[in-house]
Amino acid sequence: MTGAISATELYQNNRSTFQSHYFSHACLMILLSLHEGEKPLPRIWDIADTISLSVLPYIRRCVQDGIIARGSGGYHLTACGREVTDSLIRFVAAVGLMNQEEILGDMLEEDERRVAAVEEDLPESITPLEVYEDNRSDVRFLIGNEGVLLFLLFLQQGQRSERAYRRLYGGTEAVKEHDLASLVTMGLIAERRDFYTLTAVGRRVAGLLAGLIETAASVCVPALPGNRRTE
Repeated sequence: MTGAISATELYQNNRSTFQSHYFSHACLMILLSLHEGEKPLPRIWDIADTISLSVLPYIRRCVQDGIIARGSGGYHLTACGREVTDSLIRFVAAVGLMNQEEILGDMLEEDERRVAAVEEDLPESITPLEVYEDNRSDVRFLIGNEGVLLFLLFLQQGQRSERAYRRLYGGTEAVKEHDLASLVTMGLIAERRDFYTLTAVGRRVAGLLAGLIETAASVCVPALPGNRRTE
């Protein structure tokens, strides 16, 4: 898919596309709603909870990038769009389960395959859109906060210090102290003196976040050589 390019590099090289478009609230709502089936434009406006003029640019961009298409009854996901949305759903489901730490944590200690099975089954009992709406603040915190997103990807390398992170990233990429405290409270990272490490739940969430970035970049973002796959 993306060769030796890491998820961090993919994100950094395409950050404006991710943050202004694919990780935006409007786009997430559109993709998750279309996962349920084709919808006419007025219905998409209602679901995205915004006025039509702000939704149209997202729809046009998604059509241009080949992740949604217009049909006789409205708009629907393409095969590439469903691949991206499936990856998004797995991430959103993991965030939803994250808030049930006693369930997810115990399961991760036993077998990560069990967690993946629960995440795959979750949309059968509750729609992905409902899961996102119920956990919107946490999802937005993890993918809309650039410092938090990059710090989780950074910790995939193993135990690291905040100082080591700051040597690599600064400015808008810097992670704030209160955000680190929030990640600890959420059970995604653990602090040991001046070092941080991903918890079992954090490894699962960070891994799905990296997978979402890699999938979206390979399918939707043509900026990097070899990103867009041929079918």
